[in-house]
Amino acid sequence: MNCKTEKEREIAEFALALIDEYLPYGGGDWSFTIDRRSRRQHGYCEHNRRTGGGVIGVAAFIIEHASDDEIFDTVTHEIAHAICGPDEGHGILWQNVHKELGGNGERYARAIPGAPKGKYEATCPACNKRGIAYRWRIAPTMKRATHNACGLQVQWVEIETGEELYF
Repeated sequence: MNCKTEKEREIAEFALALIDEYLPYGGGDWSFTIDRRSRRQHGYCEHNRRTGGGVIGVAAFIIEHASDDEIFDTVTHEIAHAICGPDEGHGILWQNVHKELGGNGERYARAIPGAPKGKYEATCPACNKRGIAYRWRIAPTMKRATHNACGLQVQWVEIETGEELYF
């Protein structure tokens, strides 16, 4: 396991105990990880259709910035996905399983104060709607991005430096 702090170790032990208890064969082909790359999603559940197992992960920023209740809810949210299977999504079955595990049965978690905000930002000049990007992946052939709702071009800015990004 890739735990760097005592709190991460406690969360991992808690998650593995739930995996052992609720997943088939004592959680056999399932593992748990702390995701240090994630900036948006609180957690994930990746099913391996070939083996029937998978990986459950929780973002490190959640463990660092969220309350214990929010972390618990994220872990049970992802374990509910593992129990229900790769095709269930956030339907009634998933909601019931999540509640049975002690979670709130809700699809979305609230934004966590102190969580990463993104590296790039664009604001529409017409409606002032803001867009945030975590990685720069707009095609180099594109001169400026367009806000789909208004049809106006927006200028992307690097948040830390305030530098406008041109192509």
